[in-house]
Amino acid sequence: SKPVPLQGGRSSDPSGSRPLAVVQAAGNNLAILWRLSRIREEAEKKGEEPRLPSLLGELLAAPEITKVCQGASHDAEPLFRAWGAACQALLDLHNLAIHYRTTPRSLQGLCAIFLRRRLDKAQRLSNWEQPNLDRAQIDYAAVDAWATREVLLAMRQSLGNGDATVPLEPE
Repeated sequence: SKPVPLQGGRSSDPSGSRPLAVVQAAGNNLAILWRLSRIREEAEKKGEEPRLPSLLGELLAAPEITKVCQGASHDAEPLFRAWGAACQALLDLHNLAIHYRTTPRSLQGLCAIFLRRRLDKAQRLSNWEQPNLDRAQIDYAAVDAWATREVLLAMRQSLGNGDATVPLEPE
């Protein structure tokens, strides 16, 4: 997921104190982007209470589906605070990397180590609230979600099973 950017295209602080603009998910051959800032904006224009899309809410709440994230604690808190989303079965790649004593621990670094591919992060700080995302942003968000999943699969193959009991916060 992407934090809402501040003026000048800078990202908000990673503490999760600002609402998320985009949440993305990926499987083997599919990526889905939910533009939460636009959903909120459209609901407010209609005088309605913004509601989390049902598919996203069900996915986040499903304890039987592991959701792998990079910085999961920074995504779960704003989703709960802004949307009431109870995120379950989150696995944080950063903390998994700490658990396995892997460095670097960024998604970009983990892609280099486990996928032997470069992950371009140029779009990370772009304006995720603009009315229409450009192709580069859409591609970036989809690849970012896909890469997170692929890194987990590669870590499991290389280091072990990637036990979902690894805590969200490092010990």
